[in-house]
Parts: sequence; C-alpha cells; structure tokens
Amino acid sequence: MLLVKKINVSGGIVINLNLKKLLVVNQAGTSWSLAKGHVDKDETLEETAIREIYEESGITKLRLHEKLGEYQRYALDIYGNEDQSEFKTIHIYIFSTRQNEISPEDSLNPSAKWITLEQLENILTHKSDRYFIQSKRETILSFLTEDHKE
Repeated sequence: MLLVKKINVSGGIVINLNLKKLLVVNQAGTSWSLAKGHVDKDETLEETAIREIYEESGITKLRLHEKLGEYQRYALDIYGNEDQSEFKTIHIYIFSTRQNEISPEDSLNPSAKWITLEQLENILTHKSDRYFIQSKRETILSFLTEDHKE
C-alpha cells in the first residue's frame, strides 16, 4: 500500500506591469512552474507565496491583489512523471510588480524569466498547472491589460 503525503503549497502568478509579462521559474533544472512551495509551520498561505516568489526569483517589490484559486495534483518526479507518494493542494495568488530584474536566491531553482501568457500556457511542465492557468485566463488577462496602481 502506497502511503500518500498530503501537503499544502502556496505561490503566485506575478505580473510585471512594466513588461506586461508573467514570471515563470525553473525548478531543480528539470521543470518550469509558477513560483510556489511548501507552507512552513506558523506561516500563512500569503506569506508562503511571497517568500517562495522571493526565493525563486529575487523579487522583493510585490503587491498582492487576490487569491486566484486552488487546485490539486501529484508532485513530479525527476523524470517528469507523477509522483503518487506526494499529493499537493496548490493555492495561487495574483501579484504585480514593477521590478524587472530577476535573480533567484534558491540554488534548487536556478533560473526564472518573464514570458507572455501564451508562452506560460505552453511552458509549464505539469499538465494540471497548464489547465489551471487556462481556466483562469480571463482573470489573468484583465490584470495584464489594466493599469493597476502600486
């Protein structure tokens, strides 16, 4: 019998208001994802999202807009297959920034970049991540096309 570890993960879609692009991060050099990670003890979901975005991109100037939603999926193994020993509930928030420079702090997540929404929908490694983004496309587009005040 396989023991399944259930975990909460929190992160965000970061919209660069200057470039009108979104943040994507490289995880462990093997997959592309939204900036997100495990919720630490005594940490709120929002605090986790902010910390993970900083660790995986170096972005410090963030504005939290709203919770975009949540979804569930299995983790990925090093080969890109579902690891059915770890089941994640992923909480995603929308953030904006005018900070263009990206400099990841986490050595396990060695690179990050700004890309278009269309590129994001195609580059995300896990199909559940792509489905979630596609299901929230209109909301994300509204943030990309409106001038949100900092």
